[in-house]
Amino acid sequence: MGGVLRAVLRSRASLNQKQPMQHTLTQNDLVRYLYGECSPQEMVAIRRELRQNPDWQARYEALKASMEALEGLRYAPRASTVNDLLRYSRSTAPVETTR
Repeated sequence: MGGVLRAVLRSRASLNQKQPMQHTLTQNDLVRYLYGECSPQEMVAIRRELRQNPDWQARYEALKASMEALEGLRYAPRASTVNDLLRYSRSTAPVETTR
């Protein structure tokens, strides 16, 4: 029997056993964790993974730093954009007539 076939059969046998599902941490999980969108059980699991896995801890720290940097940014349109919008608004606004 080939090595690949043996691996598939072993995999199927392990799937047939009643074992709790293992959740693999994802980038999306880290984002949800940062924004407080996880269930209490997910929070515990993610904290545990962050303590045990330096790679995920580094990813978490990078995401956290990015999030904090984005929160500090303030966006404003250029003055020319505001003027273009005002000019367009004046040119298309209905004209009021007085009696």
